[in-house]
Amino acid sequence: FANLSLVQKLCKRENQINTAYLSIIGQAERLEHISKNIENNYKDVSVDLIRRISQSEGAVIHKIKMLLFLVTIVTLLSTLLCVGATMTAMTLERAKEIGLKKALGAGNPAILMEFLIESAFVGIGAGFIGYLAGFILVQLIGRSVFESAVSFRAMVIPITIVVSVAVSFLASFLPIKMALGIEPAVVLKGE
Repeated sequence: FANLSLVQKLCKRENQINTAYLSIIGQAERLEHISKNIENNYKDVSVDLIRRISQSEGAVIHKIKMLLFLVTIVTLLSTLLCVGATMTAMTLERAKEIGLKKALGAGNPAILMEFLIESAFVGIGAGFIGYLAGFILVQLIGRSVFESAVSFRAMVIPITIVVSVAVSFLASFLPIKMALGIEPAVVLKGE
């Protein structure tokens, strides 16, 4: 790479250009139309569109998107299993507490509300922490791989929290069903 004016001077061809390569982002049809206009207006200029680079970049981006989608699905499934296991363990540990509440008059709607509120708090907290960790990780990857920062998008925060709360509710379905089925007489015998 050298300065154009220097190369023109060395080749004794000031103000002349033989070949120029441009990287232009745009739609293929629009670029073809522009190249035909240039060739029609300047008879001594020929324009050749090189599509291989943009096609390979598009293929790489598509593969990265598919990989990230797959990683997201696997992460959501593993999160579902982890939250479900944690909520099940909590339900088993609190079986006597739930039985006592039922014996004192708490109905299934009250127990259901308690578990749903706990699940919502878990989902909201996990959503915020996940968003912050993900944003920091994306910044690191963006700078190291693409030499570019990723912009902050506020609309992603509520989406992340809603998905996190939905996963938390879904994971809590079986533990809640188990908690609602607890019989006070069975768990409190001998107490």
